[in-house]
Amino acid sequence: GGAHELAEELREYFDGKRRGFSFEPAMPVNPLRAAIYAEVRGIPYGSTATYGEIARRVGVHPRVVGTALRWNEVLILTPCHRVVGARGLGGFELGARAKEILLGIEKVSLRGNWRRTL
Repeated sequence: GGAHELAEELREYFDGKRRGFSFEPAMPVNPLRAAIYAEVRGIPYGSTATYGEIARRVGVHPRVVGTALRWNEVLILTPCHRVVGARGLGGFELGARAKEILLGIEKVSLRGNWRRTL
């Protein structure tokens, strides 16, 4: 069923063999969070966007983006690990090391000019 397929897709993602998912998580009821999550889901595999870039697209302050992403319940399907700070990695619910690992799976270099925008 669905859970087995999702587990298989996640396993493939962590093995570096999958770039996207066939599952579309439900959008939050809150329209602002829904807009932010939609922007985050639009960040391509292997790329990043800053909190400020997402904020400009949605029309809010970058801190609002960070706050909304703290409520993200589907961390890989809504890839908030691809949202970074203008001068650094930024926060992540599972910690900076987990964010580094996920970006590493996607071959985003964390050295030098590591930030790749949309």
